[in-house]
Amino acid sequence: MEELLQRGIKAVPVTIWGDEVIIGFNPKELARVFKLNSDIAQVSPPAMIEKYETVLVAAQRVARQLPDEYLGWECPERKRTLGQFTFHIFDRPNRALNAYETGHYNLDDRGRHAEDVLDN
Repeated sequence: MEELLQRGIKAVPVTIWGDEVIIGFNPKELARVFKLNSDIAQVSPPAMIEKYETVLVAAQRVARQLPDEYLGWECPERKRTLGQFTFHIFDRPNRALNAYETGHYNLDDRGRHAEDVLDN
């Protein structure tokens, strides 16, 4: 993580190859950088929704089992509470769907917290 921070990179996953930096999973960019000659199939929106649903249903079952007193626990490597991470699991797909529907992705939404969007 220290090497990433020295390069000014605060997001994972990331692929670094020489001077090339690819943040996130971007098959087209990975194919370009590694000179792979293959067609990159795009997952259809319905197939992606089905995958998200499988993951989110499982995450929901796990989140409901978390005792409230654990939600404030902070991961030493990420400086993020378990409660924030749990919110993040559900919020990122929501932000992606919103961007798909509106055609606009607001970078400010990337690091938003539960307190920013929920009425307490």
